[in-house]
Amino acid sequence: MFRWRYLSFFLLAGLLIFPILTIGQSTFGDISGTVTDPSGAVVPGATINVTNLDTKSVHTSTTDGEGVFRVVNLDAGRYRIEVTAKGFTTVKHDELVLLARQSARMDFHLSVSAAGETVEVQASPNLSDQLTVSDSKTGDQINSLALNFRATNNTSPINVANLTP
Repeated sequence: MFRWRYLSFFLLAGLLIFPILTIGQSTFGDISGTVTDPSGAVVPGATINVTNLDTKSVHTSTTDGEGVFRVVNLDAGRYRIEVTAKGFTTVKHDELVLLARQSARMDFHLSVSAAGETVEVQASPNLSDQLTVSDSKTGDQINSLALNFRATNNTSPINVANLTP
């Protein structure tokens, strides 16, 4: 009877621990990389389409503010990657073979598109020269102004006293 208690305890413990050990197991792979322009600057907002050539399923991702993308949960197989961004030519990479649990890195360098788009910005300030000159202050006038201790994060008068010249 003593032996059955130990056996049942270890069997129960094994059944509880086994699912925890299998949580990290996956057969999916992923593709990540960076998209840059001809000068080497990153391209945020570029669209990445990853197409499985066998199943024709498409996974879409967009680069973040640092030009980085990541497409996850990809089955093993052959993939075509297409990168598009406004103002740049489309770049394609055919026949990337992705294995199970593989993390592939693909960096893309986009070229400026041949279509000549011209963006013309015209702005006229609403400020007059009279307003700017009449509100100007000299350095001595600025130094003579009272310190506003509420503009700091700490409103202690001791901190304000430390700021005075």
